[in-house]
Amino acid sequence: MQEHNGGYVKLWRKIHDNELWKERRIFSKAEAWIDLIIEMQHSEEPQNVTIGMNVLTCLRGQSLKSLDTWAGRWHWSKSKVSRFLRLLLKQRMIMLKNEIVTTRISLCNYDTYNPLRNANETQVKRKRNASETQVDTDKNVKNDKNVKNDKNKDSYGEFKNVKLASADYEKLKTIYKDRLQEGIEILDTYLETKGKKYNSHYAVMKKKGWVYGKTHDIQIKEPIDDRKTIFSVKKPEEKKS
Repeated sequence: MQEHNGGYVKLWRKIHDNELWKERRIFSKAEAWIDLIIEMQHSEEPQNVTIGMNVLTCLRGQSLKSLDTWAGRWHWSKSKVSRFLRLLLKQRMIMLKNEIVTTRISLCNYDTYNPLRNANETQVKRKRNASETQVDTDKNVKNDKNVKNDKNKDSYGEFKNVKLASADYEKLKTIYKDRLQEGIEILDTYLETKGKKYNSHYAVMKKKGWVYGKTHDIQIKEPIDDRKTIFSVKKPEEKKS
């Protein structure tokens, strides 16, 4: 015979609406215990319960119902309900507290019967959504800045893909002199055919040296400073006859 020592069986709270559960009968102690578990406050948020002229706070794993209410649900006498609750109290399954107008029942180890897994998953999902929203917001802010910066730049090249501010254009002109337009056309064509995106076309041209690309056989002879570099064209070796 298979032993059942662990695991869970989900019991829907709407079992109360099932015709089998609603059958008029005297509850067994097991049914009364299941009914207690189902009727406990399951939300993490404290709930205010108004009874007569009194407002009481009900926490997760607690119930605020009178002995008369439980007696009516289980078709027991009030004294039988009292004895049953004292039995559960002795077995450390519940805690009891007499309020002014009702009885507060606190279920011991309530999370064992109703784990917070779903709530934790919801919290993780909310954090993930918040993080994704923040990332999207950062991207939008960054994109907005790029758009605004591009508006302050002039477009160069046949396809108008190269964006340079006037000051940056003058700096590149100092570096590449009369060959700057050639470098702009090389970068412009590259952007058009490859679909690449760069944050700064000025930085790309300055760093990668698009004026002297792979179409030219170039040797860097001697860097003078961070703005100027002397280039010389390597002459092809003569073939030996």
